[in-house]
Amino acid sequence: MGRRKSRRKAGSGGSDSPRSSKARARKFLVGFPMLVAVAAAVVYMLARSGQAAAGTAAIGALVWLAVGLGQLGSSVPPRDVVRPGAIDFGKRNPK
Repeated sequence: MGRRKSRRKAGSGGSDSPRSSKARARKFLVGFPMLVAVAAAVVYMLARSGQAAAGTAAIGALVWLAVGLGQLGSSVPPRDVVRPGAIDFGKRNPK
């Protein structure tokens, strides 16, 4: 069986482009709380337990918070430490 070669150009906006990853992350951050709310409602209806539904919602909120903070941290550009003087440590030999 022959292998197919991808003829996609590097800057054509494929699935690896930053725009699509940001859009996917935004969809996740908006859609995940809705999914958690539906899951908590289903747990409440099936188990008839408010504690189980609250636990489901709390775990979902913690996962959402962790992913959201990770997305926020990954969007911050790194410091330019290659440039001389990028980090100021102050006087090294005070006299």
